[in-house]
Formats: sequence, structure tokens, C-alpha cells
Amino acid sequence: LVLSAVAQEAFKTGSQSLTDDLWNPEDLQIVCRNLLEACKITAHWETWPLDRSNFKERWIDQWLF
Repeated sequence: LVLSAVAQEAFKTGSQSLTDDLWNPEDLQIVCRNLLEACKITAHWETWPLDRSNFKERWIDQWLF
């Protein structure tokens, strides 16, 4: 998910201004290291309620219409 096809196509343009903020293959080592560090953290996540009776409904439709 870190490397996208769109980003890889942008790198082919050679334009640094287009690619400065995109993930590239050289970033993967850092991403993997940070992921391993994040796995060491014991987080006490709080979850929000889930509408189990109608979980397929798009929640945003309830707010917009």
C-alpha cells in the first residue's frame, strides 16, 4: 500500500516537484522499521459503537441526506 502504481508512474516523469512527497522504494526500509516499532507498543484503543443490525449501510448517507 505504501508504493502505488500512480507514484511509480510519476517517478518516470523525472520531475522532482511531482515526486517529492511520494513514497519510493528507498523508503521501504524506514516504513518497515517503523511498523516493527509500532508493533511493540501496547495501546489501549477505545472503539466506537457499531450498528450491528445495519452494518452495510453507508454512515455518511445518514449525515448528508
